Amino acid sequence: MAVKGSISIKQNSQNIANNTSSITVTGKAVMSGSSFDNYTRTGTVTIDGEDYSFSTTFPKNSTKTIFTKTVTVKHNSVGKKTVSASFKITTGMTGTLEGGVLEASTSKTLTTIPRASSVTCADGNIGSATTININRVSSSFKHTIKYSFSGLSGTIATKTSSTSIGWTIPTSFYAKIPNAKSGKVTITCDTYSGDTKIGSKTTTANVFVINSDPTVDATIEDVNPTTIALTGDLSLIHISEPTRHLR
Repeated sequence: MAVKGSISIKQNSQNIANNTSSITVTGKAVMSGSSFDNYTRTGTVTIDGEDYSFSTTFPKNSTKTIFTKTVTVKHNSVGKKTVSASFKITTGMTGTLEGGVLEASTSKTLTTIPRASSVTCADGNIGSATTININRVSSSFKHTIKYSFSGLSGTIATKTSSTSIGWTIPTSFYAKIPNAKSGKVTITCDTYSGDTKIGSKTTTANVFVINSDPTVDATIEDVNPTTIALTGDLSLIHISEPTRHLR
């Protein structure tokens, strides 16, 4: 004769905005041989550190679900969660278990809940418009968008509900790259659920200097009468060279 216990955790659903999961914990007892107790016994199930009481009997030669408990558990700040559960109950069947106590425990790693929304930004010319796109995991999330470029920084949008944002690349970027054709700007997307900041992600985009390599076409003419008399002509010289960053 024997009594054995088991416990399991089932993940039901997730609330992305609240960063929570609904789980159901189930405890079972298997009675074999002449093991049974028809009196109602009270036990305790502990789920994610919280205690809950339950009552059951132990019928002869049967497998019985002795409790089922559904609770909501909170994930951590990056959306991860491992939940533990255990139960203990005194069965009254003192020949079958040490002290007549039936107990079992388990744990389960839940599906990670996406937190911070991802962001992309199209390359563009300094002084011209580009587009920032946000891929959010919940329609309730709002986002603050910022930029950083060689010591320059600013806010593009504050707690916006939009997922596509037009942005004109500041002309102040020119001064930061006087000898380059392009640079990289960093775009940061802060994700908010209500007033709570739940994470940040960044992306980079290329910004280009307009007309960074114009060509200067010039002709040099000798206007000194003395050298003209000596050479017999105006000594014309033609120059065609690229010049950097003429704006």
